Amino acid sequence: MTIGDSVLRTEDQHLITGRTSWASNVRPAGTVHLVFVRSFVPHARISVTVDAARQAPGVLAAWTGIDIARWCSETPRLADDEPLFPLVATDIVRYVGEAVAVVVARSAAAAQDAAELVDVTYDELAVAPDADAAMADGAPLLHAGVERNVVLDKSRKSGDVDAAFDAADVVVRRRFEQPRVFPAAMEPRAVTVQPAGDGYTAWVSTQVPHVVQRLLAEGSGIPTTDIRVIATDVGGGFGGKFSYPEELVVLLAARELNRPVAWTATRSEDLLTTFHGRAIIQEVAISSSLAGEISGLDVRLISDVGAYSSTIGPGAAMGGVKMYPGIYQIENFRLRCQCVLTNKTPVGAYRGAGRPEATFAIERIVDELAAELDMDPIELRSKNWIQPHQFPYKTAGGQTYDVGDYAATTDGMLELSDYTELRRRQEKTNAEGSTTRMGIGVSTYVEVCGGGAIRYDDNAVEIAGVRLTPEGAEVIIGTTAYGTGHLTSWAQIVSGVLGVDVEAVKVLQGDTGLAPHGFDSYGSRSVSVVGSALLEAAQGVRDRAIEVAARLLECDAADI
Repeated sequence: MTIGDSVLRTEDQHLITGRTSWASNVRPAGTVHLVFVRSFVPHARISVTVDAARQAPGVLAAWTGIDIARWCSETPRLADDEPLFPLVATDIVRYVGEAVAVVVARSAAAAQDAAELVDVTYDELAVAPDADAAMADGAPLLHAGVERNVVLDKSRKSGDVDAAFDAADVVVRRRFEQPRVFPAAMEPRAVTVQPAGDGYTAWVSTQVPHVVQRLLAEGSGIPTTDIRVIATDVGGGFGGKFSYPEELVVLLAARELNRPVAWTATRSEDLLTTFHGRAIIQEVAISSSLAGEISGLDVRLISDVGAYSSTIGPGAAMGGVKMYPGIYQIENFRLRCQCVLTNKTPVGAYRGAGRPEATFAIERIVDELAAELDMDPIELRSKNWIQPHQFPYKTAGGQTYDVGDYAATTDGMLELSDYTELRRRQEKTNAEGSTTRMGIGVSTYVEVCGGGAIRYDDNAVEIAGVRLTPEGAEVIIGTTAYGTGHLTSWAQIVSGVLGVDVEAVKVLQGDTGLAPHGFDSYGSRSVSVVGSALLEAAQGVRDRAIEVAARLLECDAADI
């Protein structure tokens, strides 16, 4: 078996035969159940009373946001000047679904029944329903001190865009709106926390156990070494299984009650509270000569980040900033990114986190320019590609591309797709006046992948461990699979180096107790970054084995 061979996924038998262990399946002895009471209005001052809930059968505790704020008032923030993101609202709610109280009972049903007894009074306030409305004059301010609800305003510039536009033969302007999406994973979010000696073990449905561990430690004051986070089988993520206030609330509840506490989101709760994706407006302008030589690109991003900045929300908006010039020679480039607070669910990372949005914008505006020039979109692109002799090439967006031959790649695509014939068929079909129309889409791009450290892993490193066992080999690694096939990938890498069967490689993952160092799974980084570490580890084991064998056999290592 070598790396790159086609193999059946080794984890599928486990996943499709009901032998999975979700976070909501983990129920240590004595586990009690936590339920959140959530706001049904988008913006209001609130008054919360939990006295009746505390008297309900089976209830162990009922807390308001004011109660919980005594232990921890907010989730850790990426920057000190970001608005507070309370674990549970204390005086104002800012989106539908925001938690206003917590009930803990001996059963989930008892907790849910008691939650109905929590009395919440709402004094409704004016609403900022979208980014345009939130930035308008006279719009309600969601947080004191955040002018026009703009929580982040960043710009990037290269060259002179205004001069390029003034000198251009053609300038095309468009506004693109990419609506909110929900990362609808098969498994809703869930967490179970068990006090264990002087520490705590948390089983969480998450892509990022190491990030969750750090956030739990920072929010609770418990040392990182006393918190073990285990990502069990995770039923999908799509960027939505990052870190959340609920996980910290469950930890605080377990500490306060000194017993295991569990929470699983309902489907409707998951839809309301799991961080959404996209929600970006792009105002894009491009300039060129009549011959199709692009001279300038101007982009304004307006990102609706919801009521609070999530752990990764503004980062998702900025994630594709360097990609906007695409693979084109654009010397004059200007971009402004504004993240705007609205009365909606916060936004986080979702499948690409800014990169697909950037690709869509540049490729769509190039198509619009091609239509304006009455030029084939492939011809227009080919006039503006970075050429092979120009590499390494630093784009106007600030990204350095090391190598590329876009013409050769596109020529291969044109041949495989029989592009000329497709265009002929399109012209014929559309000229016949049929109700069926034929369209041909074209897109070219390179993508930023394999991200490095972020705020909560500033000294992040990837460590992969490999050891030989009587059965084959064992891998300990910091990533977490959530439908991504990692177990097969890691086993195949080790199999290719050590020569053991893929089935004989045992992978231990998603557990900060086993792998204290790791940077988790997202951003198309696992195989490229973590796989590289694993390859080196496996090669180290092989080299060590050869060294030992050569010593025992009294021969040269090259002969092994």
